[in-house]
Amino acid sequence: MTAPPDIADLVLFTDLDGTLLGDDGLPGPAAPALARLAAAGVAVVWCSSKTRLEQEALRRVLGADGPFIVENGSAVLVPGSPPDLPRRSGYGLGLLGVEAVQVRAELGRQRGRLGVSFRGFHELPTAELAAITGLDLEAADRARAREFSETLVGLSDADRSVLEPALAERGLRLACGGRFHTVTGVGADKGAALRWLMARLRRAPGGSGLRSLAVGDSENDLAMLRAADRAYLVARVDGGPVAPEGVERLAGVGPHGFAELVELLLAGAAGVRR
Repeated sequence: MTAPPDIADLVLFTDLDGTLLGDDGLPGPAAPALARLAAAGVAVVWCSSKTRLEQEALRRVLGADGPFIVENGSAVLVPGSPPDLPRRSGYGLGLLGVEAVQVRAELGRQRGRLGVSFRGFHELPTAELAAITGLDLEAADRARAREFSETLVGLSDADRSVLEPALAERGLRLACGGRFHTVTGVGADKGAALRWLMARLRRAPGGSGLRSLAVGDSENDLAMLRAADRAYLVARVDGGPVAPEGVERLAGVGPHGFAELVELLLAGAAGVRR
């Protein structure tokens, strides 16, 4: 690995579940690692399948205050009142996908037409959703509050093979995360969101030299990893996806891998290409 000229020029994009957060939903060793990054001037952007409400709850706990990416890259939320962006829920909105109401309407049509079996998060009673996800009731309600996508449960591989191309014809994309399937607009993924935000940050005064670093753990992170100047996969107990060319693997599982990456950064061992 080569040393970066200045880690303060980095923007670190990180997945949440399975990367920054462990199976218990907590950051563990990643929490002090985040504090060390902040002290070193490294901006961290969360890029997750989680909803705005889920991420806001975590942001309050971990003290995050920058832009963040929700629902598998469907939207970038920018704090403050940027004059060039529409407003949504107190943020400037960079919408890359479509509204959830459109996604749910199309899913209902295709379920009836194709005879496939699944349920969306919005269709599950709170207690059942909490049992399936392992979340408490309040957290389950936050997970249900999808604004730009829908997450599916109970979709078999056979039904996925039928549903996926049918949705693609309607401008929707079906992605498999660590545990569930998520449907978004076809133009929305974590890689597109990374590129959108990096272009915006580089247009800002003093931002032309910024470089992107990304870290994730699952299939739905691969677009983000490919879009970054340099990228890493943390380890997973089940092995995880095949690393694309140029993406490096970390030895630590989940937040332990994230903390490992931070150690490499601060030691000057994790370089940035391009």
